[in-house]
Amino acid sequence: MNRRQLLSSVVGAGVGLAGCNGPSEDEENDERVRIVDHTLVREHVGTEDEIVAVEGRVEQLDDDSINYIELRARFLGPEEEVLDTTSERVEDVDEDGEWTFRIEAALVGERAASVESYELEITTVL
Repeated sequence: MNRRQLLSSVVGAGVGLAGCNGPSEDEENDERVRIVDHTLVREHVGTEDEIVAVEGRVEQLDDDSINYIELRARFLGPEEEVLDTTSERVEDVDEDGEWTFRIEAALVGERAASVESYELEITTVL
């Protein structure tokens, strides 16, 4: 594992732990759902086809009907600059009131490889 992969793993894990230790501002504002797990993943590492995404789970906190949620991920570079912002609409709730999601950055190759961390938030619950 090279330094960039290790750093990305550590940073992604830290972001995941922060999300699990307490609610984000967005989670406090919307008591219907919360992000319970998330991590930064890479595919085709070290190639011109490298991609980066955030994968995770959201759980419903009440019994009200929810049609979908929207999540936004900001993919950040070495200087904490925003390299990409991508939103994803998640619709498939399972019987336990949980959704899985994957938000892939619109970056490939070296640009994807330069992602070192991310920010994740719930933007819409309908």
